[in-house]
Amino acid sequence: MLVMVAAAVVAASYFALDRFVLPKRLSQNDRAPAASVKSDTLAQSKVPEKSIAVLPFIDMSEKHDQEYFSDGLSEELINQLAQNADLLVIARTSSFQFKAKSEDIRSIAASLGVANVLEGSVRNSAGKLRITVQLIRAADGAHVWSKTYDRTLDDIFKIQDEIANTVAQALKTTLRGRDSQISSGTKSLEAYNLYLQGLSVNQHLNEHSDFETAVDYLRQAIKVDPGYAAAWALLSRTLARQVEGGFAPANTTKDEVRRAAEQSLRLDTGLASAHDSMARILFYEWDLGGAALEVRHAVELDPNDSFALNLASHLAAIRGQLDKALELINRAIRSDPANPWRYHDLGQTLYWIGRYQEALIAYRHELDLNPKARGVHCNNGGLLLRMGDATGALEEMDRENDPKVRMECTGDVVQVYDALGLKPEADAALVRFEKAHATDEAYDIACVYSIRGDLNKAFSWLDRAYRQHDRGMLYIKIEPELKNVRADPRYKAWLVKMNLSDDATGMHL
Repeated sequence: MLVMVAAAVVAASYFALDRFVLPKRLSQNDRAPAASVKSDTLAQSKVPEKSIAVLPFIDMSEKHDQEYFSDGLSEELINQLAQNADLLVIARTSSFQFKAKSEDIRSIAASLGVANVLEGSVRNSAGKLRITVQLIRAADGAHVWSKTYDRTLDDIFKIQDEIANTVAQALKTTLRGRDSQISSGTKSLEAYNLYLQGLSVNQHLNEHSDFETAVDYLRQAIKVDPGYAAAWALLSRTLARQVEGGFAPANTTKDEVRRAAEQSLRLDTGLASAHDSMARILFYEWDLGGAALEVRHAVELDPNDSFALNLASHLAAIRGQLDKALELINRAIRSDPANPWRYHDLGQTLYWIGRYQEALIAYRHELDLNPKARGVHCNNGGLLLRMGDATGALEEMDRENDPKVRMECTGDVVQVYDALGLKPEADAALVRFEKAHATDEAYDIACVYSIRGDLNKAFSWLDRAYRQHDRGMLYIKIEPELKNVRADPRYKAWLVKMNLSDDATGMHL
């Protein structure tokens, strides 16, 4: 089973292994040549006229200490513009890739696949604002519209609405009617300022301290204004990401994720991120019907939300609707083309479908965008193994630097040794894997036994995985490594047990 780093819910406890290496008795002459796959950029569809990227606004304040405010204004405009299904709005993750870069506007637009670019600058001094905005047509670099606003900080919500509506009119589309108080969620400038600081930290959540800082800002914003729906929604999503990244325990955090999402929805049912957070909670609780309903609401509210589209893709996949899953993840990439995680998701989907060569290209593209991406070498190794290159697979997995992630390669390493006829080494690796991860990787161990044809042990470990609420159990219908299990009469009972026997809760977006 491929390493699904982005979907991890519970932080597993790992131990470090020495690097995976070929046994000494296997000579260099016995090695098959590793597969060579070009990391070409995946094809983009025709650029729609009604498409736009909002670049991060430049902080022009005297001390250059208002970057969070200028970034926040950019993201708020992205959120407002994204409410229209007729307008393709590139996600913040991708448009912010060009922050502080001097690339030509037409080059940026080509990279993101849009016809229009919105850029600007913000000067915030002693409560006085100067915001300069310009809408540029990428084809010829012409300025479609530009304006400078000299206002007070109290006018920020009105300015956001005015800019968003003017841009929409220029692109011959209309935004949904949401007044200033609802679109911002608060009338408190103090709460809004704290929210923007939490939003800014959210753009680089890499360490435990980053999550703690973002959560602290958002909790402060909510304390100032308990009715701030957007702050509740962002708190819920931040906490969910904290758990998924292994920076917080699921058993003590998921309740707050749920409470924050529920409170946000009580205050405003029109926030896509709140529905997405609720969908993730239900997904991890195996309530697939509830998760499908919530994520459908999220995508209807924000058709460009790549997080929600990704979850929708997973929900379709686990029901066996793999063509639909591929369509949804490609939609996510279209709205977020510079986000490496979306290519990770694409690689997973292509793996489930059995298109291993294309999956390799997707994972290599992820590495192009993020050379430090975790788990990619493990996944590439697993793909090479299934393509018949066991030696290349082992060499590829040996390139994984993170010992915690490399431990997750162990199931594939067992299969590599088996493929190379090194049964003692395979048995020893499996014993180590079981000893270390009987409590948190039971599903992966079941996959190994399925590949080996030991179906009694495979079902025994599936039973243990079910009792441990192992997230992998959701994928039993599509996991290639469970092919032998699916041929066994006992398999149908497991589909019923997991509520996967039909597509009643499939995605129909």
